Amino acid sequence: MDVKFITKEKNTVEIEVVGVDISLLNALVEKLTGSKGVEMAAYKLEHPMVGKPKLIVKTKGASDASAVLAKALDELESDTEEFKKKFSGMLK
Repeated sequence: MDVKFITKEKNTVEIEVVGVDISLLNALVEKLTGSKGVEMAAYKLEHPMVGKPKLIVKTKGASDASAVLAKALDELESDTEEFKKKFSGMLK
């Protein structure tokens, strides 16, 4: 996976993510949409075959877009670990 900042400002972050399925970006957008201080979270893919997906996060007020994105990633990781534990328990 390759991640590159396109825009990095206090209230706006746009990153290009190469080498992952857009399912990760869908999950992040869902997590970010419910986060405090987030004005807008979305991803765009110019072309499904050759485009590079971009994640855009815009915050309002004192909310720092990079910090909000980092928190959403931590929460998503925690959710995934919890699911993995519950699923593994079901297999025993």
